[in-house]
Formats: sequence, C-alpha cells, structure tokens
Amino acid sequence: MTKRKIAKISSLIVIFLAAGILTSCSKSSRSSVTSSVSEKSQIQELIDDNPDLFSVDPTEDEDVDYSPTQSSVPSYAKQLAGEQEATLPVGWGRRRIGTADRDISINISGHTAHVTITKYVEGKLYVDRTDDGIRNPGSKPIDDTVTKKAYFEKIYGRWQLVEISCADVELTEQSKQTVSITSVEAQGTNSEGEVTYIITDPSALMDLTTALPTFLKGTEVKVIATVENTNEDWTPPVFVFLHYGKPFQNHKREQMFDDGTHGDEIAGDGRYTNTWTIGSNARIYRHAAVDVLDAGCLQNEDEDDYNSVAWRIPYKADK
Repeated sequence: MTKRKIAKISSLIVIFLAAGILTSCSKSSRSSVTSSVSEKSQIQELIDDNPDLFSVDPTEDEDVDYSPTQSSVPSYAKQLAGEQEATLPVGWGRRRIGTADRDISINISGHTAHVTITKYVEGKLYVDRTDDGIRNPGSKPIDDTVTKKAYFEKIYGRWQLVEISCADVELTEQSKQTVSITSVEAQGTNSEGEVTYIITDPSALMDLTTALPTFLKGTEVKVIATVENTNEDWTPPVFVFLHYGKPFQNHKREQMFDDGTHGDEIAGDGRYTNTWTIGSNARIYRHAAVDVLDAGCLQNEDEDDYNSVAWRIPYKADK
C-alpha cells in the first residue's frame, strides 16, 4: 500500500472519529438541556399547583370598601394635627387591571434549586372622599412589583419545597416610595404553646417545618408592625392595615392602630397593632399581609401620588 493511500485512510479515520465525537457531544448537550428544561418544568408545576403558598397577589381588595370608617386619627395625633390632619376616606380600595406579568427564575445546582418569582402589577387605587351615599370614587394609578423567593431540594427523585419567603410588595418606581416596614411581629398559640415570630427581612427564607409562622386554628393572633414614613406632611403620616382570609372570597381588611387601643401598648411609637382569629376551617397554608399607605395618597381622589408597601406573610394553620 502506498504512502498516499495510507494517508487518505488515516484522514478518513480521523474525520469519522471527529464526527462521532461531535455527534456524541451534541447528543449529550441536547440531553443536558432537555433534562434542565424538564427539571424546571417540574418545579414550576409545583409552584402553579400550590397557590396557597405561592400566590403573590398583592393586597387587592375584593371591592372598594364603603363600610363606615373607624376613628381615622387617634386622639394623641389630633392634638398635633392642625391643617394637615389626615383622615380616612369614606371608601377606598385597590383593583388590578388586566393580567399581571410574572417572571419565574429557577436556578438549579445539583439537587437544589433557588427560585425567585417576580410579578408586575398595574391597577387603580379608588378613593371616595365625598360622604354623599353615592359610589363615585376617583382613581389613581398603581404600578407595583411583587417579589417572592423559594428553595427546593430533590429528595428521593422528586422536587420538594423546603423554604419560602414573604411576598414583598413595593412601588416599581422606588424613588416615589417613602413608606417602609421595619419589622412584623406575630404572637399566638400553636401546639407547643405561646409563640412569637419576628420578621425583619421579607426576602429571608423560612423553613416550612421549623421557621414558618404556625398557629392553631380558632386562636387569636396579635400582629405588631413597625413602620416608617420619610414624608411627614400629614398627621398621622401613615395608615396601616391588616389583611387576612382568602383573596376574593372571604378577604378581610382591618385597620391597625398606634393609639394605645386594639392591643397597642404605647401610642405614637410607630408600632401598629391589631388581631385576627384564624378560622376553624382554614386551609393548612394561608397568607396575612401588613399594608402601609402614605396618608397623603388617601387625602385626594385623583392625584398621581400612590405610595404604599406591603409584606404578605405565609403561615400554617394547625389543628
């Protein structure tokens, strides 16, 4: 056999081997991509199938609330108020417009996965300050961003939720937001006795079995929210509300107080308090929310001055 023929045969062998290697790598790459997509689909399916834990809807009211308002300015504040005294409107409420855009980021590393759910919500804040018996509110635009985090582990071949965070509701345009929540404290009773949970970071992950707030069904929970507002044009500078119950079905909204009533210990210290009772038929997992509004955005019906923050906190209802 001539040297030229040997060279040709050698070249063909190299080409075939290279083609085989490339084909193998291509199949391996496609398999890896397909596997990753499949893993992410499994996790997203778990998220979609568990709305009680993963709902990131903000504190949207079922309807504009036209029930009689409670005392809107505590007595200690009225002494300081003057012309800038803030009062609650006759009725107010939020309503989402259209379908909120949702992004789900899933980062898988081995048998663990970190998930961030981001929801962009547009809507209207309806405010009615005319006590005329007619539902004729003005409205102002809402543009919120809601963020929630979760941590999954693959156990015995199946993805399982291990940790979850609160849903943090903030203005998309952060420069307009002057209100903030420093901490939320929840005091109640579970199977171990009296318990207190303190949350200072809405993005912090809570273990479902050891750290998630857990209370017995049919028992009262006291919520204390420490809030701030850098805008001090009004007295009081904020109105704070507690939301609980299932959204759009038995959703409840109660005002929280910093006036020495409703369980509040010290008037005017920036710690707002109220209680709610967990229903005896409540599902295992639910959310309660602390909702803070700048007082100024409730003093008019149609200015573009919506200014709010909320923490939507998951909890477990035990038998």
